[in-house]
Amino acid sequence: MALQTKTYTATNNGFTLELTLVENSTSTPANTSSIGYTLKLKSTSKDFSQYGVGATVVLDGKTVATRDRYSAPKISIGTYASVTLLSGTTTVGHNTDGTKSMSVKFTLDMATASWTPGPMTGTGTMTLTKIPRQATITSAPDFTDEDNPTVKWSNP
Repeated sequence: MALQTKTYTATNNGFTLELTLVENSTSTPANTSSIGYTLKLKSTSKDFSQYGVGATVVLDGKTVATRDRYSAPKISIGTYASVTLLSGTTTVGHNTDGTKSMSVKFTLDMATASWTPGPMTGTGTMTLTKIPRQATITSAPDFTDEDNPTVKWSNP
């Protein structure tokens, strides 16, 4: 079961660019989250046929997926239809205290015409699930008194 799902959108000229992010899981030992992403182009009132469409997804300042407008297969989209441009999974590291606020950016690179969305950019921030940190033992003197051992620890 996903920990959380967030959707970000940008709109232009009868089209919506939609990025859905899913925090699939966290790893306490690695201090990371697994993030699934899906970038879709949706038509709200127009259509186009056989156009070069480029796209990029940037999470936490790193490009995790890209599609080149000139070399990728051309795309067609019908009115009120959608097409997936990019999808996949990536791993994002957390801060040492287990928190993470991840920057989100997604773009569409396409020629401008009255029937196309043209270039679009969307941004946002996603706060990931806080990963509990393990306590660190700072000293453990001799345990000769089994009923009252002394352990000193710190919890970041």
